[in-house]
Amino acid sequence: MKKIAVIGICGKSVFLGCDKFPARGESIVCNSLHTEPGGKGVNTAITVKRLGGDVSYLVSLGNDEYGKECISFFEREKLRVKYNVKNGATDYGVVLHNGDGNNCVSVFIDDKIKLTENDVAEFETELKEASYVAVSAEVSDGVLLKTAEICEKYGTKIIFDPSPVREIPDEFLKKVWLFTPNETEFENLFKKITPENAVITLGGKGAILIEKGKRTEFPTVSVNVKNTTGAGDVFNGALCYSLSIGNDLSESVKFAMRVAAYKVSCQYVIEGIPTLKELKYD
Repeated sequence: MKKIAVIGICGKSVFLGCDKFPARGESIVCNSLHTEPGGKGVNTAITVKRLGGDVSYLVSLGNDEYGKECISFFEREKLRVKYNVKNGATDYGVVLHNGDGNNCVSVFIDDKIKLTENDVAEFETELKEASYVAVSAEVSDGVLLKTAEICEKYGTKIIFDPSPVREIPDEFLKKVWLFTPNETEFENLFKKITPENAVITLGGKGAILIEKGKRTEFPTVSVNVKNTTGAGDVFNGALCYSLSIGNDLSESVKFAMRVAAYKVSCQYVIEGIPTLKELKYD
């Protein structure tokens, strides 16, 4: 089994359930409340871990109660993680989700605790030993570029989730092995580059694999959708795991779609990240 590294954020996620999303200027009363650790990075890392993968995770936390909650969560999950506690507020996200399984997500990230190039440099051994590293646009350009620099030195393949949509340095994009955007993110990327390898997730319409110019479509896995929050993160984690055990991209996309389908059939993210046993018997 090959090793996987993940770089990203972790913080407090608050889920508020509602019958409908508010219109501009409208106030609504929500009908459910749930909290859990969250963030693209931690969701991806936990997915790899629960599936049985060999994963190391890099994150930065604030010196507050939410940071302590994240550390306790890492310990419960037995996740191998390198974290730096800094003087600031741990990341905080609010997820508004309706009865159709759709969501709106707002995230606060404190500049004072963001991952830095120095944090990545301290993670060099893990990047050196990994065959793949998963990272997203939730981290800064400096972190992306430092990651690419180290990965290029050791031949570690970068799997990049270009979410949230923002401008990404061309220097980094040229060093990405595999992109994992949704439709909107892919259109934004396509204006700048033509990826050699990409998996475009289409939600209820399945996914498309572009591998060295060859395009393959995958139908959706039919499930009763309860909440789509975190589905892309879980997809990426499952994709990394499948690649790490020797599957090719096509087989890995099929597997990742199955895992993501399990996730969206659950109400929240952490409860929706399955083990291999749950995938087989549930």
